[in-house]
Amino acid sequence: MALETAKQLQKQELKVGIVCKNDSPLYENSIKSGINIFCKFKNSNKITNIRKFAGSIKTLNIKIIHSHFSNDLWTIVPALKMSKSGSRLYLTKHLASGVVKKDILHKYLYKRVDKIFAISDFINKNVIDTCPVPEEKVILLPNGIDLNVFSRTRYNRSDIRKEFNITDDKIIIALIGRITPGKGHKEFIEAIEAVNKTNSAETVYLVTGSSAKGEEHFEAEIKQLAKNKNINNIIFTDYRNDIARILAGTDILAFPSHEESFGITLLEAMAMEVPVIASNNAGVADIIPTEECGLLIPPKNSVELAKAMLKLINNPGLRKNLAIKGRKRVIENFDIERITRDLVKHYAIS
Repeated sequence: MALETAKQLQKQELKVGIVCKNDSPLYENSIKSGINIFCKFKNSNKITNIRKFAGSIKTLNIKIIHSHFSNDLWTIVPALKMSKSGSRLYLTKHLASGVVKKDILHKYLYKRVDKIFAISDFINKNVIDTCPVPEEKVILLPNGIDLNVFSRTRYNRSDIRKEFNITDDKIIIALIGRITPGKGHKEFIEAIEAVNKTNSAETVYLVTGSSAKGEEHFEAEIKQLAKNKNINNIIFTDYRNDIARILAGTDILAFPSHEESFGITLLEAMAMEVPVIASNNAGVADIIPTEECGLLIPPKNSVELAKAMLKLINNPGLRKNLAIKGRKRVIENFDIERITRDLVKHYAIS
């Protein structure tokens, strides 16, 4: 989200730059996006990086620093001290912490942070419970999406279907996201097995994503599970960077994640007018507060997931209604342009 935030801030006519490692995807993508690199780290030596960043703060007269990763505070805060800078420091918390960080060192780090932006109520509570900060320092500011990019009118429904040789009469149900324990892939396979007993000829399933380094064995297990259950109407697409195009050809999104801090894929699907089924937990509640804009199921429950899938497969009217209300909710609450304007206001008043 750091790069997307930078791009949106640049649209607000702010002078923006990225601080990152020179061999990171963020560095490469920032260059491609035309975002300045204010400071790049060539090695992992913490002291060297602190000194280099302190020099950049002074040379560039950086007024605001916004981190999207709490571990970076170990570099940022000492660099601010070394540079004797009064720069304002903000932190966006995207993930919940399972560790309480209220020891003396973390108190030193977090005392320097002006505001913490929590992307959901779930994260907001977690920050207050685990970080040494007063409640008034924590601001609820959700992630947003670009409604110009995620708009069904920009894409052709048949494109992705032609690529995978799926006829227009088939219903596509997709699960999009990294293949990792906790995202609900096992439950998805089990639900497909149940649904196939009634209408295997009508539905095709897309699993879009790949495993992270070190988790390849889990991806192999999921694919083997589908084979063991003789599921032939499933396509593993691997990682894709054209999610909007895939969603344009999708009829239903399944999001059976066990515990999600937020759920950006849900927003993308809803913006693309794709009805969604999601596990009712953690940050999902911020996106789908009621079943008016999506179906909610208990986490780790393949039986209820199968029931919800069948409910939408057999009810095109419900699919259409959820699609309309889902897009409306995203427009009203998660438009990235509005959220960026709110962010700039927080920068100004702190």
